[in-house]
Amino acid sequence: MDCRDRGVDGFVVVTPELQLRTAAVLKNALDWVYPEWNRKAVGFVSYGSAMGARSVQQLRETAIELQLAPIRSSVHIPVATLWAHYRAAMSRLDWPSWRRPPR
Repeated sequence: MDCRDRGVDGFVVVTPELQLRTAAVLKNALDWVYPEWNRKAVGFVSYGSAMGARSVQQLRETAIELQLAPIRSSVHIPVATLWAHYRAAMSRLDWPSWRRPPR
């Protein structure tokens, strides 16, 4: 993911909260793209048990150490909202009668 030639000013990271922390694969990805993302702005969108607040806090500290510039505010999505949207989307699908999901 090379952003030096594309004139990208910042990034948005969408992440769940897994076991009260951020996903290890996301931390590994941030370490991997360090040279390209150096001194770029980064924002966070999260969801999870506490709306992902704990994972975002951990990611902010990681971003600072990687010389990224995390923005102050972030978007936290409650799990209940995700579940409601999922249920609504599933109910709109035209399922065959033999494959209809339980309600």
